[in-house]
Formats: sequence, C-alpha cells, structure tokens
Amino acid sequence: MRLYEKFLSTSIFRKERVNPLPPALMPELSNFARELVEKLEKKGFVLGINLVETFPTLVKKICKKEFFLNNSICQTENQKSALICAQIAFLHSQFKTRWLGYKDGFLFLPEISFWKKDWRDKFYQAWKERPRLKYHRLITNLFR
Repeated sequence: MRLYEKFLSTSIFRKERVNPLPPALMPELSNFARELVEKLEKKGFVLGINLVETFPTLVKKICKKEFFLNNSICQTENQKSALICAQIAFLHSQFKTRWLGYKDGFLFLPEISFWKKDWRDKFYQAWKERPRLKYHRLITNLFR
C-alpha cells in the first residue's frame, strides 16, 4: 500500500467505511490500472499533472450534496463513480483540487471548501493525530 492509503486505513476512515482496499486484495484491478497509466503516459499524459488519481468512495462521503452533479443519468454505481472522477478531473483543470501523498503516489481530492464541515474537522483531527514517525513523509496541501 502507498503511504496515503495506509493513512486512509487508520481507524477514523475504517469506522466510516471509506478506507481503501489493499492492492493485494484486487490484483487484476491493480494490474489493469498500471497498464492503463503506462499507455496514457505513452500518449503524453503525465501522472500528477493531467493524469490524477482520486477515490470516489471517499469523495462521496466527504463532499456536500451541492458538489455532485445531477447523476440521474447514471444507472450503476460504477457510472456514478466515473462521473465523480470526471468532476475531480474538471476541478483539477480549474486548480480546485488538493493532494495527499508522497513520491509513491498522490491522491487528488476537491479543495476543502467543497467538504462537509464534520469531515473537515475529522480529517484535520486525523491529520493532526497521525503518528509522526510512521507518516513523517506524508504531505498534503489540503489545509492551505
């Protein structure tokens, strides 16, 4: 697991059921994602610039209802997740995303103004209470 995934696996996120699954539990999806990134990079996309990673399950939980586009055209959860990812990509193009991570990978989320107040507080508390030795390399610009 990448460093930000380990952080998002701490108790507060597990309790809210928004912690990521370890890649070892979904090897086919992990391999597919790596291949996809490789192909996109060959076409000129750059990871972290015009190719960003997000986590729709977390975004659904932390963002205000006003954040979400009308997803009545989405018939499945996968389609709703894809729409959320597209929204994050759009926000990223407008410089309205923030990141969490380390050189092993960065997670992009909407800027904190889109978040529910209770999640702003929960996330800040989790960030403030993170074990410094374990997560000293984990960085973010969420609170700027």
